[in-house]
Amino acid sequence: MRKLYKRVMALAMTLCLSVALPITSFADYDSKSGLKDEDYPSRYVNSDGEVILQSEDWEGTQPFFAGYAIVRTSKQAVQEGESWIFNYSIINESGATISTFSFEGSYLLIHVKFNRFVENPDGYIYWISSSNSDGLYYVIGKLDGTRELHIIPELCASFSEKVDTVYTIGTFRDGSANVYKVRTEKNNMFDYRESHIVVGSITTNGEFSTQINQKSQYKTEIIPKYGTKQFAENKVTGGWREDETGRWYDNGDGTYPVNQWKEIGGKHYYFGEDGYMLKDCYTPDGYSLDFDGAWKEEIPQMTDDKFNELYKNELINLYTTGIFANQEIFREAAREFFEDPAYAEQVIQEIESNYTFVPAQ
Repeated sequence: MRKLYKRVMALAMTLCLSVALPITSFADYDSKSGLKDEDYPSRYVNSDGEVILQSEDWEGTQPFFAGYAIVRTSKQAVQEGESWIFNYSIINESGATISTFSFEGSYLLIHVKFNRFVENPDGYIYWISSSNSDGLYYVIGKLDGTRELHIIPELCASFSEKVDTVYTIGTFRDGSANVYKVRTEKNNMFDYRESHIVVGSITTNGEFSTQINQKSQYKTEIIPKYGTKQFAENKVTGGWREDETGRWYDNGDGTYPVNQWKEIGGKHYYFGEDGYMLKDCYTPDGYSLDFDGAWKEEIPQMTDDKFNELYKNELINLYTTGIFANQEIFREAAREFFEDPAYAEQVIQEIESNYTFVPAQ
């Protein structure tokens, strides 16, 4: 059975939307975790599953440490202008504001990420990952409200039609976290290739150097939806974890399932090559998953022939609805859909012979 990531890049609308793709979706409230599909849901659910701290002024909140949440609000800086002001506040369960951060910029470019120090539950950091054209901005702070701004001017983001470059911060381990240069090549609408290299590290005191922390990893520190004070104190015993990319499972021994099925709570879940749980899609071995990621046992296993039929129907839809700029891009995409080159050329010929091409406007 072919690998899932090829199908995802070509069939995002039909197959897995839960894998890490460059697509942003709107938040959908979940009564169990308080979070689905987006960093900031419409309300805050505490560790006991209670929906609390609802406010019409809030665009959404995200659980942070046990007993704390991050609240986001925004408004236009100038009426009918493109610049917006974004406010992020750390609050406790009584609603009291611990600290507030404000940013101004494009609604599409401002993307604030929060991280935390596992060794120091009171320490946190945030940075802007998509608009740091003046350098990498990050703040070291504590839950008592104290914080300090740091800027690394030589680490500047850049954006073009072909290549985007940003800088981001990995997980904190043993007092520091690596800083990564992330490069995304945009060959065509179906081919986004990301690569990253370590350019240095920062300490929990905010000091930057070219030293590399071998324990730091290229991902945001996990913010558990089902976490407890014990987890905040770095006493992890295993279980479900969730970050901005998706859900994954901590085996409790420092490992997590990758490219495999795992039975959890009497249900079967599949975890992809990056360790994140798949949902609302077909697995690489052809089984259907529901929106919560559980195997839908009543649905038969998908065969290669059925997959090919899905691919061809989706290609026809894309070919006739103005998605591709020209037919050569369509042909490149079609060849990515199918592992058998001969079959891919057969499908291309069939579609071009029987359907009218509509170019993107």
